[in-house]
Amino acid sequence: MAGRHFETLPGLEKSGGSMMQSVQLRPELIELLSSTRQAFINLRSAIAQADAAGLVISEGSARANLLTLVRSLTAHEGVTHWAISMRLFGKGDFFSRLEKGANPRTDTYEKALTKFSEAWPDDLEWPIATPRPATRNPQSEDAS
Repeated sequence: MAGRHFETLPGLEKSGGSMMQSVQLRPELIELLSSTRQAFINLRSAIAQADAAGLVISEGSARANLLTLVRSLTAHEGVTHWAISMRLFGKGDFFSRLEKGANPRTDTYEKALTKFSEAWPDDLEWPIATPRPATRNPQSEDAS
């Protein structure tokens, strides 16, 4: 291609039979790929920072949070996770499914956290690694 300037992008190669051939790209494409790569690095860093600050709840941590809560409560009250599941959801298999690897939906997770928080015993400390939703103040609701 006469008149066009191409450069080899390091690390971007394709297999061509038994030999590796360098991929030739125009400088503006190399610049675009480089800036896109940097944007992904920045995004990954921002997600890691948000996760470390407790602002990101992944499915795995949602499951872990709920299992931490139910284990703490069952040990404190001397009941099974089936009993806690019946109290919170009206069915006994919710925590059993989580223990087998299932992940809760976001709305189910938020509902469970709220129900746990509202019913949490005063003499049991809430697990520090699990976010606790703000509880409603029934007295302020009665006043309105």
